[in-house]
Parts: sequence; C-alpha cells; structure tokens
Amino acid sequence: MANRTTKRWSFDILPATLNKFLRMHWAVKKKYNDNWMTLGIAICGRPGFEPGKAEMTITMHRSRLQDKDNRYGSVKSLVDVFTKLGWIKDDNTGDLALTVKEEKSKRKDQRTEVVLTVEMLDE
Repeated sequence: MANRTTKRWSFDILPATLNKFLRMHWAVKKKYNDNWMTLGIAICGRPGFEPGKAEMTITMHRSRLQDKDNRYGSVKSLVDVFTKLGWIKDDNTGDLALTVKEEKSKRKDQRTEVVLTVEMLDE
C-alpha cells in the first residue's frame, strides 16, 4: 500500500459562483483561471511525489450559501489548479473523491479551505 499524506491550505478568496462563472466573457474567464493558478503556485507549490488516489474536501466559508449544484460547479477552476500543479492525478471520480462544503460566515471572514489526502506513489 502506498504512503499517504494530508495537506491543508487556506485561500483568502472564494471561487466565483457557478452562475457568475458561466456568464463571464471568455477573456475574463481566462484571467480568472490564471489568477487561481498563480495563487495555487504561491500557496501550495508542487508536490515532490507522483500522486495516486486522492480525497479532497473544499470548504467555502460564505456569507450567502449556494445550492449543491452551484457549490460543486464553482470549485472547478480550483480543482483544475491542483491537477495542473500535480497534487492530484486527475479530477475523474476514479482518482479523486471530492467533497464540497459550505459554512455560513461573516463577510469579512469569507475564505476557501482545502484538505487533500493523497497517495504518494513515489518520493
């Protein structure tokens, strides 16, 4: 059995809601995704191992809660960052068990927290 590691990160911003993301102009969408990538590199870096199966829990602390479909759809750009950085092998259901939660918070305390448990195939 492969070794596992658990990492925790906190981003001081929230992903755009799915409805807002879908209505973005393509150029604005690209800049939005690039900004998440820049944040991902700065906060998470890259792993020093080949990832195997992973479990990711994303908790958004929001002042206004979303329904389940919007909650999962809104984190696509963030999950893509973890794939591109190499923390997760792929975002398909065979490689990643994704849980997205929301907690009510004051506007000034809004943030996104990510907890990732991943198999380390080689170090």
